[in-house]
Parts: sequence; C-alpha cells; structure tokens
Amino acid sequence: MLKCFKRHAISCCHADGGRTADDHVAYSEPGEEFRSRVMRTIEDIKSRHPENSRIVVACHSGVINIVLSRVLGMNSDLVSFVAHASISRAMVGNGRMAVRAVNQDGHLRAAGVLTY
Repeated sequence: MLKCFKRHAISCCHADGGRTADDHVAYSEPGEEFRSRVMRTIEDIKSRHPENSRIVVACHSGVINIVLSRVLGMNSDLVSFVAHASISRAMVGNGRMAVRAVNQDGHLRAAGVLTY
C-alpha cells in the first residue's frame, strides 16, 4: 500500500512503489515546481565549478531526496529517510552525476545524536 504524507513544500510518498504525490502544502509551490527549482539550482551550482571541485551543499532532506530520485532515474519524492545532519554524496564527471553515498550517519551515532 502506498502511504503519503505532507512534508515542507512537497508531498512525500513511501513504501510500495514510492510514486510522487502532486498534493502540496497549502500556500506553497506545487511539487513539480519544487522539483524543477531544486534541479535548476543543482545544475547552476555544478556549472559554477570545475568537475573535480569539492562542493558542499547544506539542505533539507526533501532536496536531497529530489536529487537522489533524479540521479537514480526514479519517479519518487522520497528515496530515503534522511537523518538530520547526515551526509549524502554525489560525484559529477563527464556530464553525469552519480550517487556515491546516502545518509551516512556514523558521526551522529557515535555522538549519540541520531535523529530523523
């Protein structure tokens, strides 16, 4: 059964299939507009740096999930439950982006502060 819940400016779906939901929080942008804005911003960031640059982007889990979904070719707003202050990494090369790590949380577990 597909279960959906509202979070920030997008609706997230999880479990069986993980399809995107087009419902959105009142007075916020529709999900497709949010997804487009996130990917335009990521492309803009990429275009401002050489391919071998190390870039840090601090953002909410909704943004991380949109990027993961697009890089992995998925049609879902929620790919992973991302822990607060966890680390997800992507690599860019030859005009492509690849996921390197998702939701690394060892530093949080070691400090006893892992939360979602």
